[in-house]
Amino acid sequence: MRYTDDADLTVEPFPGKEAAFVSRFDPKEYYVDLRAVRDAIQQKSSFKIIRLSIAFKVDIFIRKERAFDQSMWQRRAKVATPDLIDFITPEDVILLKLEWYRIGEEISERQWNDVIGVMRVRKGQLDESYLDHWATELGVGDLLVRAREDAVIPG
Repeated sequence: MRYTDDADLTVEPFPGKEAAFVSRFDPKEYYVDLRAVRDAIQQKSSFKIIRLSIAFKVDIFIRKERAFDQSMWQRRAKVATPDLIDFITPEDVILLKLEWYRIGEEISERQWNDVIGVMRVRKGQLDESYLDHWATELGVGDLLVRAREDAVIPG
């Protein structure tokens, strides 16, 4: 677990509704760039929303159409919150963070430490065959091997 200054969300694409989405955020309280939202939806990438008064950032990732993303979406779990939020599984968090770590040229200690943290907290509860399969498919199998080694608690 770490204290964070941001949150990550994955959403279904919503083409044609970008302006309506952005208009729901008061520009005195939030930073949301309409062009960034449109680009993210078109490119299946991400954009950010920042709550200005507290500098809290939410990264919004547009769901891609890859087989992995479809699998992740199907495996998500509903959590009994006031708005019934869906959360992805710990395995999918690990895989996404390994992918982001690779894309970021393997320099983000935050991404790496998040992977190790999830692996330690969920030790013995992870679907290792699922991790192996998708890590290979995503081209991060070598990182998964290294993460497993780093996640071992000495002693």
